[in-house]
Amino acid sequence: MTKKVISLVSIVLLIAMAAPVFADGSDWKFSAGSFLENENNLTDNISNQQILGLEFKAQYKDVYVKIAEESRGGGEKLRQKAMLGTGFNFGALAFSPEYEFRTTSDMDDMFGDSADYENRFKLNFGLNLGDHRPYLSTMPTLKIDGDVNTYYHEIELGYRYMISGNQNFALAVYNELGEKDGFDEFDNELQARLYYSYTFENGINVSPFARIGLYRNKAGKEVNERRDRVGAKLSYTARNGLSPFAEAWWQGVEKADYTNYMMAKIGMTYSW
Repeated sequence: MTKKVISLVSIVLLIAMAAPVFADGSDWKFSAGSFLENENNLTDNISNQQILGLEFKAQYKDVYVKIAEESRGGGEKLRQKAMLGTGFNFGALAFSPEYEFRTTSDMDDMFGDSADYENRFKLNFGLNLGDHRPYLSTMPTLKIDGDVNTYYHEIELGYRYMISGNQNFALAVYNELGEKDGFDEFDNELQARLYYSYTFENGINVSPFARIGLYRNKAGKEVNERRDRVGAKLSYTARNGLSPFAEAWWQGVEKADYTNYMMAKIGMTYSW
């Protein structure tokens, strides 16, 4: 880990330690966390992606600021993100706008010639009609990278069924669309998604899921691609504010040749 990364980590830790001084009860909330993620290409037996992430979040009532840093590619790349957002509820409708500034650069050239800068304006909408009801989640996003503006969205329309107070099941259709080259070309994907969630009496939550690829097209390519994913998430929130979490999934991608991937992620968040 370079001196730059160590200094940034130290800044985040100092902010996290100083945050309780400004807290005045329920109006302020703070959290800090870290995670380690590793993705491998099983077919070719190579490491596809390694990410070490740090995050700090300060929230006053409904307004929050979040700072995140990721060492990617085994320490070759550094991604930093700063986010400002809020949330509103209008009955069953939730609106959560967020602005994000991110930069990605070579680890030894932070903010130098290798750095890419990007502004993202996210308009997150959600509609939850209650138990045994449909729900809608959307994330239209405008990306501004220099003089280039692009559009991106994720939309999920589903039906959630509450089996009991500690378990539920959901079935959804998901679409991800990313603009390329000024609306001339798009990355487009359509999936069917299955979710199940069970919370044990001790507070541990297990959430297996499946994503079934229905259609996928990469911009500028004639060949359609499809990917399926099966995995599970594990989480727990202790009374002292510690929240360990983990996730693992297998993914198969249908290209010219079928390729298998495996991802494992583990992390911890502390809230106060």
